[in-house]
Amino acid sequence: MKKRLATLLFFALTCALLAGCLNAKYAARTQYAFEANNSVQAPSKANTNILEITSVSITPKFSGISFVYRLSTVNYINDFYNVFITPPAAELQHVFAGYFYRTGLFQHVIDAQSVAEPNYILATKVLELYADYRNKAQPTAVMTIQFTLVKPIAHKNPEILINKTFHEAIPLKNKDSESLMHAWNVGLTKILRQLTVQFESIINN
Repeated sequence: MKKRLATLLFFALTCALLAGCLNAKYAARTQYAFEANNSVQAPSKANTNILEITSVSITPKFSGISFVYRLSTVNYINDFYNVFITPPAAELQHVFAGYFYRTGLFQHVIDAQSVAEPNYILATKVLELYADYRNKAQPTAVMTIQFTLVKPIAHKNPEILINKTFHEAIPLKNKDSESLMHAWNVGLTKILRQLTVQFESIINN
């Protein structure tokens, strides 16, 4: 009887410790989201432009939810405890759609599943997305994105209007994950503003 009681107590203690460790790890994991703010500008009544944003692709080593830190030329590490709230490719596609709709340049912004016929199609590839800690005195949030905007033409190859890569390396105010996410969002907003200027030049001419 004593042996059985000791076994049950040991089992209960083990489960409690294991549950405590798992809960501690879960509680310590912090999730972050991308955002890019711009002023809302309603499209004019004459605006019939439709932008299709195809699925965003990301270089494999940066495509997971974990933050990635670059420590040297070849050494990158993943952070288990600081992560994106959803896979960054899907989240960025959502952010792009909201941002470009708010510019007022497009009546609708759709994805590839829509039955609507777009006037413009935007393909996006994220080439770099990491925190650069090689300079310990001044770490930066690195983001490099390639955008290709095409105009579909019936029975012909689409016309390439933009094929450009934008790069931002934003200094971190503090050496923590919240500052890193803030810097990424600053860089993302700068990139989208530059791209919007090119959109305006194409659409308004």
